[in-house]
Amino acid sequence: MQTLRRGLDILEYVLQQDHPVGCSEVARALGINISTTSRMLNDLVAYGYLHKTQNYQFVSGMRMVQLASRQLQTMSLVQSAVPQAARLVELLRARVYLSVMWQGSIVQLHQAWWQTDQQAEQGWESVDAPIYATAMGKLLLAYQEPEVRDEIISHLKFQHITPYTITNASVLLQELAKIRKLGYAVNRGESGPANSLAVPVHDKWGHVIAAIGASVPTGPISSSQFESMLNATKEAAATISANLGYQGPLDDRASATQS
Repeated sequence: MQTLRRGLDILEYVLQQDHPVGCSEVARALGINISTTSRMLNDLVAYGYLHKTQNYQFVSGMRMVQLASRQLQTMSLVQSAVPQAARLVELLRARVYLSVMWQGSIVQLHQAWWQTDQQAEQGWESVDAPIYATAMGKLLLAYQEPEVRDEIISHLKFQHITPYTITNASVLLQELAKIRKLGYAVNRGESGPANSLAVPVHDKWGHVIAAIGASVPTGPISSSQFESMLNATKEAAATISANLGYQGPLDDRASATQS
């Protein structure tokens, strides 16, 4: 029983952090000797509840995502997004995603695929590409609290995926500021050949809790095509947000009341 309690304490501690944690930090925080902590951490990794990074630090594992996903499927967020995603797929003939940020990683809550796409896969999975190289990742990172955003960025290991990939923190911060100003994020070949964009989804308090994004196949995309894609995705995000109780920015509400 004591071993079980220690294992659960370790798991809970790692899951509560907003950054990857090392064995020494866990041992120190919980008052457990480091050899026992190391053994239990690696046991949790073996069962999929934790994931060990290349830097020998620990974050939530996919097993936790899979367990949580059973509950997330019933959430009003997903329920509101499913019909909007289906509409976007038919309208844009694109791949459409609904995602959230969890412990510095992007997790897909829903995917919708154009019917002729033979690569369609069902199930919930984490986005493989780094968060700094995707529209979805950049969008959700841009709307984190500054201290959380900076902590996540400090743990990023930038890689040169394509000639367009952002490869340093200062450029990424500039991009995130631009995203907050525009209200959407774009990926033009930063992680591969596809073009994609992402738009924020708000809860009733105005917090950005998710993002909905659309991705189209490789090749040039005209400004008119991009504008249509952006407007349709914004409309979908606005509908999902409204279903969650969001009434728009406070300034807009004030203007509406005065008029």
